[in-house]
Amino acid sequence: LAPNAQYWIGNAHSAQGQYKMAIAAQQKLLASWPDDAKAPDAMVGIANAQEALGDRRGAQKTLEGLLARYPASAAATAAKQRLKR
Repeated sequence: LAPNAQYWIGNAHSAQGQYKMAIAAQQKLLASWPDDAKAPDAMVGIANAQEALGDRRGAQKTLEGLLARYPASAAATAAKQRLKR
């Protein structure tokens, strides 16, 4: 359950406007459990936080990385749509 908990810690930080902490929490999930089902969603969370911080280029790179690492995930489908905008 640890990867799931880590994911929700990141989401909680993001909901509170603590975007740098949200990014760090999601990066911890990716570093510790890169093959977990929540990993692609963690990358979406990172991209969302980067965009909220005004780092559109960083968000784009994160979404491109998600497509490369997790191409078959539902998050990848959403990332493709976001990158088209």
